[in-house]
Formats: sequence, C-alpha cells, structure tokens
Amino acid sequence: MRKTISGFTIVELVVVITVLGILASIAIVSYSGSQKRAQNTSRVSELKAWQKSFVQYKATNGVYPDVPDGGYCLGTGFPSQKCRDYTLPLGAMTYGEAGSASLMTLLSTYDPPKSSTRVPVNGTVGPYVEYYSAIIHLTSVLDGSAADCPAGTYYVWGDGAGRILCRINLDR
Repeated sequence: MRKTISGFTIVELVVVITVLGILASIAIVSYSGSQKRAQNTSRVSELKAWQKSFVQYKATNGVYPDVPDGGYCLGTGFPSQKCRDYTLPLGAMTYGEAGSASLMTLLSTYDPPKSSTRVPVNGTVGPYVEYYSAIIHLTSVLDGSAADCPAGTYYVWGDGAGRILCRINLDR
C-alpha cells in the first residue's frame, strides 16, 4: 500500500510566488505615483501661496516688492542654501537664500508660506522668482510632464526625464 504525502507541489509554489510578486510590483508603482502627486500638489500649493503674498503686497503698496531684476529663492530650507539648479555655483542657473533675504523681509508681513525641507527634482529645487523689467515669474519645479502643470499655472520647460517647470506670471 502506498502512503500519500500531502503538501504543495513545486509548480503550485512557483505560481503563488509569481502572483505575489506581480501584486507587490503593482502596489509599489501605485505608491510611488501617489507620492509624486502629493509632492507636486504641495509644491503648487506653496507657489500659489507665494502668489497670494505678492498680490497682497501690491494691494497694500500699489506695486510689487521692489528688488533688482534677477532671481530669488522663495523661502528657506534649500539644499546648500541655493535654489533652482542648486548643484551649480551661485549665478550659474542658481539663486542663493542670502541674496533673497531682502525680498523675504518685504513679503514677511503678508503671510508667506512657512519654509520646509525642499525635495529636489533631478537636481532642481524651487520655488523661485525671477524679476524682469516688465514681468515677474513665480516658478515651481515639478516631477512629471507638461500635462502635470495644474490650472492657474503654465508649462515652461521640461527635460524629458521628469523635471518640469510650471509658472505663474505677474505683470509689473
């Protein structure tokens, strides 16, 4: 008489492990996508809060903050105390927190966003503002494609590797 041994066969174990692997990969991809969307939402909310500070300043003073043309970090907490492409030296596609202090002082009474730790997107971090003679560009760096720039902002540039710039313009 033959004794039967109960248990799983190798084929059954391989099938179960494969199914679990597929489910785990779906969960990981879904989590990373939701994390990216949450960071982008936070970045855009901060950019719109900076826009509100600029508009409130203008409503009170009749003009936007008067600083020399150039680029300025909006807030603090940037890697190496630099924003935009923080990996480069100051002045080379990079703005420093120290040079932004006068603008931050002017906006301080208009409830600017509280600074937090900045998460770079492919070596670039924001938000930052660029002053030109006729226009002010408030810019945020997002992770995504042109379609990810939300309402109220517009797409400026993308590097094809997931880094995009979304902007709000203020006419001077």
